[in-house]
Amino acid sequence: GRRRHVLEATAKELVAQGGRVSAIRCDVTDRVEVEEMVQQVIASFGRLDILVNNAGMSGRTPITDSDDAKWKQILEVNLTGTYLCSKIAIPYMIKQRFGRIINMSSVLGQFGVG
Repeated sequence: GRRRHVLEATAKELVAQGGRVSAIRCDVTDRVEVEEMVQQVIASFGRLDILVNNAGMSGRTPITDSDDAKWKQILEVNLTGTYLCSKIAIPYMIKQRFGRIINMSSVLGQFGVG
């Protein structure tokens, strides 16, 4: 999510269950922010084993009612964000000879919303 307090509360719950967690807010459409996020992960944990591309958005309106600016924003988050995160994470995974990438999507792609 984009709300820092929600990220931090979730991280706190996971730590209480024994997890090693770092809550990092990142605009996945911004290459610099993605690079900084990956660097924070490496600095905190020494490696990057799993990347979950889970950022996504939709207009939640019929595509006939959508506008071009909203469509471009959806593509930036859903596609460019996945591309940037993967592109920046992969060299670290190759270097450590291990890594997994999980790409999430939404059922909304089946309904022609924009």
